[in-house]
Amino acid sequence: MFLFTSRLYRVEKKGQREYSALAMEYVRSFDSKWLQGRIVPLGRKDLLTFLVAAAIPFLPLLLLVLPIQDLIKGVWKMLL
Repeated sequence: MFLFTSRLYRVEKKGQREYSALAMEYVRSFDSKWLQGRIVPLGRKDLLTFLVAAAIPFLPLLLLVLPIQDLIKGVWKMLL
């Protein structure tokens, strides 16, 4: 076992350097994809889908309070 100590030490250090390089590349890639110049990592379509899904449960309540024509006009104005 003593004969392999220096070889094992070199292989361990080489593995640590390679793993560190891999980790740094992963962090840089993540940073450039998700954090550089982006406020929110969602596109317009994703945000609209989320808002529609969040608003659907409130639709019956809105229909009790507002006439359907006024509701459609308001939504149309918001979209344009």
